[in-house]
Amino acid sequence: MGSSSTFLCILFSVGHWGWLRCYTCSFAKPCYPVPTDCQDDEACGISIGTSEQSEIIEQKGCLPRTGCPLPGHATYWSRSYALWYRCCEQDLC
Repeated sequence: MGSSSTFLCILFSVGHWGWLRCYTCSFAKPCYPVPTDCQDDEACGISIGTSEQSEIIEQKGCLPRTGCPLPGHATYWSRSYALWYRCCEQDLC
C-alpha cells in the first residue's frame, strides 16, 4: 500500500473528527434515516411534535445545542404542531 493509500485510509478512519454524526429523517413516514455530519455547534436530536388533534410527528437530525431545551413550533401538511426536542451528544444516537 503506497503513501497516498495510507493517507486516504487515515482520512476516512478519522472522518468527521470532532463533529457528531447523526441520523437525519424528515417528518414523512416511513423514516429512512441517513447518517449526516453535524456542525460544531449542533447535537443529534429528535424533534417530536403534537397537534391539537393529538397527532404526533417525529423528525431526526442535527439541532442547534442552544435550542435543545426550548419548545418549538412546526407546520406540516397545513397542521400546526408544538415541538419539543430530545438531544444527545453521541454519534448516531
